[in-house]
Amino acid sequence: MPLIVNYPKMIQPKTDDILLSVPDYMPTLLGVMGMENKIPKVVEGKNYADLFFDKPVNRPKKQLYFGVQKPILNRIPEGLERKTTHLPW
Repeated sequence: MPLIVNYPKMIQPKTDDILLSVPDYMPTLLGVMGMENKIPKVVEGKNYADLFFDKPVNRPKKQLYFGVQKPILNRIPEGLERKTTHLPW
């Protein structure tokens, strides 16, 4: 998943093909802001902030992926009712 960071006072423009996953966003952004000590212990993501400062990082070999299948919109399972009209699909 792409991550675009605009922090010209601290980060030089670049691109990278690191396999970041959604859980890595929060700890990485806190790391970029110098707030590594604010990353909660329960966070499962990794802090890859060093990548933005041209320091070596332990690159992941896999990426977390979430897939969603489109439901049949006109069929609601028995016992359930539709609570929203703002479906994303």
